[in-house]
Amino acid sequence: MGPFNYPVALALGQLVGAIAGGNTAMIKPSEQVPHTAKVIEDIVNTAFDSDYLAVVQGAREENTVLLSLPFDFIFFTGSPNVGRVVMEAAAKHLTPVVLELGGKTPLLVLPDADFDQVTQQLRFGKYTNSGQTCVAPDYVLVPSSLKTALVDRLTQAIREQLPNVHSTGKVVSQRQVEHLLELLKQTRGHVEIVGQADPANHYLHAAVVSDVQWDDALMQEELFGPVLPIVNYEGVDQVVQEINRRPPNPLAFYVFTKDTATGKKVISAVPSGERKSTAH
Repeated sequence: MGPFNYPVALALGQLVGAIAGGNTAMIKPSEQVPHTAKVIEDIVNTAFDSDYLAVVQGAREENTVLLSLPFDFIFFTGSPNVGRVVMEAAAKHLTPVVLELGGKTPLLVLPDADFDQVTQQLRFGKYTNSGQTCVAPDYVLVPSSLKTALVDRLTQAIREQLPNVHSTGKVVSQRQVEHLLELLKQTRGHVEIVGQADPANHYLHAAVVSDVQWDDALMQEELFGPVLPIVNYEGVDQVVQEINRRPPNPLAFYVFTKDTATGKKVISAVPSGERKSTAH
């Protein structure tokens, strides 16, 4: 069962493993990308016998029927909420599952970090595919005394490298664009940069919001869009406690520092699906 954000790679990529293991398989593409889902179906139907590999289209009703069947194995990529549904259904048949779920991924900037490097990594990692990448930084943690330095660099990079509403690509749906715009209205942080929005055509310009508090509207869920909250902190130990206090664990955790030992120590203190550190 594949997601909408990288629908070809994350559906067919898992299929390779199933074929290599000598299995028959069914693919359920995301209903949010119907045109791509149809292309996937055409490719599979052209290349394989339907008794060997099959593509099932549809939404909630079709998902419910599929999950009621006694599969030998289920691989699901998507949101934690749907992941719970998949696991509950699989439990009825004791079917093994792999759930590749999202999470609110933090990027922690330590005081000695190279801010030019942080800026370029953020510009790429956060805004590629309009922020719709499961391991994209969801929010940034920066020392209070250095917040202005980071914000100035980042907003300048966005204005120069992502100048208009089309720069980051499309958001998956009009509904998601409108949801992100509503969160930007609700935030108590300072909106440093937010450009045009074109909800009908699924576009939203890159946004940066500084001075965001932990209880802000932008911090309650994975954003999955081109909106970046920046949270100030005073001490590293305190900020690690705050990250760990908010389930579920992040899918990834990024630490920027020039001290490799310090970076590894901080990374080891935060359980995450993937652990990456930039140290030099």
